[in-house]
Amino acid sequence: MSASTNEAFQAYYLQRMTTELTEDLVQLRTAADFVVPEDVGAAASKKTASKPGVTAEDNSLQMLIGALRQGTSMFSPADQARVAGQ
Repeated sequence: MSASTNEAFQAYYLQRMTTELTEDLVQLRTAADFVVPEDVGAAASKKTASKPGVTAEDNSLQMLIGALRQGTSMFSPADQARVAGQ
Protein backbone atom coordinates (compact mmCIF):
# COMPACT_ATOMS: atom_id res chain seq x y z
CA MET A 1 0.00 0.00 0.00
CA SER A 2 1.36 3.41 -0.92
CA ALA A 3 1.86 6.24 1.53
CA SER A 4 -0.64 8.38 -0.40
CA THR A 5 -3.31 5.67 -0.06
CA ASN A 6 -2.66 5.45 3.67
CA GLU A 7 -2.82 9.25 4.04
CA ALA A 8 -6.02 9.46 1.98
CA PHE A 9 -7.64 6.72 4.04
CA GLN A 10 -6.54 8.32 7.32
CA ALA A 11 -8.01 11.65 6.24
CA TYR A 12 -11.29 9.97 5.28
CA TYR A 13 -11.38 7.91 8.49
CA LEU A 14 -10.63 10.89 10.75
CA GLN A 15 -13.30 12.97 9.01
CA ARG A 16 -15.89 10.21 9.48
CA MET A 17 -14.95 9.62 13.11
CA THR A 18 -15.06 13.30 14.02
CA THR A 19 -18.45 13.59 12.32
CA GLU A 20 -19.85 10.50 14.04
CA LEU A 21 -18.36 11.33 17.45
CA THR A 22 -18.93 15.10 17.47
CA GLU A 23 -20.79 15.26 20.80
CA ASP A 24 -18.30 12.98 22.54
CA LEU A 25 -15.34 14.94 21.20
CA VAL A 26 -16.85 18.23 22.41
CA GLN A 27 -17.25 16.73 25.88
CA LEU A 28 -13.62 15.58 25.84
CA ARG A 29 -12.28 18.93 24.63
CA THR A 30 -14.18 20.86 27.27
CA ALA A 31 -13.23 18.54 30.14
CA ALA A 32 -11.15 20.05 32.93
CA ASP A 33 -8.35 17.54 32.39
CA PHE A 34 -8.06 18.11 28.62
CA VAL A 35 -4.83 20.05 28.17
CA VAL A 36 -3.55 21.94 25.16
CA PRO A 37 -0.15 23.69 25.03
CA GLU A 38 -0.32 27.46 25.23
CA ASP A 39 0.78 28.00 21.62
CA VAL A 40 -2.09 25.80 20.38
CA GLY A 41 -4.60 27.10 22.90
CA ALA A 42 -4.12 30.69 21.75
CA ALA A 43 -5.95 29.83 18.54
CA ALA A 44 -8.63 27.79 20.31
CA SER A 45 -12.01 28.91 21.51
CA LYS A 46 -12.50 30.13 25.08
CA LYS A 47 -13.94 26.77 26.15
CA THR A 48 -10.85 24.89 24.99
CA ALA A 49 -8.28 27.57 25.79
CA SER A 50 -4.91 26.45 27.04
CA LYS A 51 -4.01 26.19 30.67
CA PRO A 52 -0.93 28.04 31.97
CA GLY A 53 2.17 25.91 32.33
CA VAL A 54 1.02 23.17 29.96
CA THR A 55 3.85 21.88 27.79
CA ALA A 56 3.83 20.14 24.41
CA GLU A 57 4.31 16.81 26.21
CA ASP A 58 0.95 17.35 27.94
CA ASN A 59 -0.91 17.76 24.66
CA SER A 60 -4.26 15.96 24.96
CA LEU A 61 -5.20 17.00 21.44
CA GLN A 62 -2.28 15.11 19.88
CA MET A 63 -3.06 12.11 22.08
CA LEU A 64 -6.69 12.16 20.92
CA ILE A 65 -5.71 12.41 17.24
CA GLY A 66 -3.24 9.56 17.69
CA ALA A 67 -5.90 7.40 19.32
CA LEU A 68 -8.34 8.06 16.49
CA ARG A 69 -5.66 7.28 13.88
CA GLN A 70 -5.00 3.91 15.48
CA GLY A 71 -8.46 2.87 14.33
CA THR A 72 -7.22 2.81 10.75
CA SER A 73 -5.15 -0.28 11.53
CA MET A 74 -8.36 -2.33 11.75
CA PHE A 75 -8.72 -2.14 7.98
CA SER A 76 -6.74 -4.20 5.48
CA PRO A 77 -4.60 -2.44 2.86
CA ALA A 78 -7.10 -3.59 0.20
CA ASP A 79 -10.02 -2.05 2.11
CA GLN A 80 -8.09 1.16 2.66
CA ALA A 81 -7.27 1.41 -1.06
CA ARG A 82 -10.91 0.73 -2.00
CA VAL A 83 -12.24 3.40 0.37
CA ALA A 84 -9.55 5.89 -0.66
CA GLY A 85 -10.47 5.26 -4.31
CA GLN A 86 -6.97 4.16 -5.30
